[in-house]
Parts: sequence; structure tokens; C-alpha cells
Amino acid sequence: MSRAKPSLHVWLFLFGLAFASFHILPTFFPAFFIKPLTYSDVLDFITPLAVIPIAFFLYFRICRINSQRFLHSRFQRISSRILLGLGILLYVSIARLIDKANDPELFEAAYLFDEIISHAMLDGGIFLISLSLIAASYKMFHKLNSLKEFGFLSLGACLCGFTFFVNSIEGQTVVLILPATFIGLVLSLAFYLKELKSEMRNPTILFFLIAYFLCLILFIYWGVKFKGYPQFSELGWI
Repeated sequence: MSRAKPSLHVWLFLFGLAFASFHILPTFFPAFFIKPLTYSDVLDFITPLAVIPIAFFLYFRICRINSQRFLHSRFQRISSRILLGLGILLYVSIARLIDKANDPELFEAAYLFDEIISHAMLDGGIFLISLSLIAASYKMFHKLNSLKEFGFLSLGACLCGFTFFVNSIEGQTVVLILPATFIGLVLSLAFYLKELKSEMRNPTILFFLIAYFLCLILFIYWGVKFKGYPQFSELGWI
């Protein structure tokens, strides 16, 4: 059996941690960095530079493990690379630094791109990245060797799933991300069950199975509690 060093569970945890940190922390940094830029704007700019390299490492590490077992088919390799490339292209953010009072028409246009189109692109991008990692890791001969490894993986998965949910609620992308969450859950569950007979417990598929399951549970809870999907800011939470 080929093992990644450091093991995949560590990098999956780092992926979840980076995704959560750079998407949630900006909410708590409202102060200006250099006017009109806030610390949140700076973190938003850095976010792809932090998350994408980890996703790249995970993808190529997974491919290397699979190629050593001659299980990485041409279709699997091409399709996962296309998903990864499209996901990275979409994983961008458009900053809105325009005064509504001084230029309301331009503000409305910027709001459309920043608060609607940009969020849909960003959330869609991370979804496609997750699909690329799931596709690349299918039939990967790798397993978790201890409860500690499972704990790291589970924590990273929960951070990822929680952040996916938070982004879609505040970013007004529930109509896109709710069905995407269901697709990600069904796909990862199908792959996991198909490999259940073997002694291996594919860490990447398990990671996204936990992440999407948590995300779906949070969607159900939020929808039932509020009879819809109001933003955190609409509820006065942030």
C-alpha cells in the first residue's frame, strides 16, 4: 500500500481549515486596512491563494497514489482535471468598493456582480473542486489507520460542510448550493458504499461524505426553523 507523507487526512483537514478560516473570519474584521479596503477585502483577495494550492496538492497526491496502483483510468483522469480546472476558474470574488449614495446605478451593477454572480461563481467553484477530488480518488487504495486520523479528517470535513452552508446562506446561493449539496452527498455515498466491501476506507470520499451530510442537515434545520433561508445579516446576527 502506498501512503502519502504527510498522510492525506492531514491535508484534508488543512483544506477544510483553510476554506473555513478564509470565508468565516472576514466577518469579524470590519476595520479598514487602507481606505477604502477593509481587512475583510484583503482576506477575500488572499482566499484563493490559500485554498487552491491545498486543493492542487490533494488532487495530484491522489492521482499519484492511484497511478501507482494502475487504477487511474484515462476517463477518470481527464474528467477530474476538467472539473478541477473549471472549479479554480470560478473560485473568484469581485470586490464592491463603490459608494451607493454617490453613484447608485454603478453601485447596483457592482452589487449584482459582487453579491449575486460572484457568490454563485465562488460556491460553484468549490463544489466543482470537491467533485474533482471525489472523482480522482475513486478506487484509491488508501485507508485511515487510527482514531486520531479519523478525528482530523472529521473535523476538517465538518469545517468544510459548515462553511459551505454559511456561504450559501449569506451569499444568497441556496437555490444553487442546496441541490449541489444533495448531488455531492449522493455521489460520495455511492462511491463509499461501492468500496465498503474492501478493507479500505477512502479518506477523500469519506471527507466529502461527512461534509455534505452535515451541510444538508443544516439546510434542513434552517429551512424548517425559519420557513425559508434568510441571511444571517437579515436576522441581525452579523
